[in-house]
Amino acid sequence: MTMHTFDPRDVPLPLSHYQRTHGASRTTFWRWEKQGLRVLHVGGKRFIRPSDWAAFIEQQHANSQGS
Repeated sequence: MTMHTFDPRDVPLPLSHYQRTHGASRTTFWRWEKQGLRVLHVGGKRFIRPSDWAAFIEQQHANSQGS
């Protein structure tokens, strides 16, 4: 059995948190999800882990630098 460690800094936050803090619309987050952003769907709500957000932003930055 695999043991997973709990990191309180990586608790999934609601999509609305990221919308407020980054000023992006639901449509933008939908597009980003299609581009690879990991979004957790729980009970009709959407959540993103801070580590998944950081990884996605790094990937997008790397892709824009390589173009």
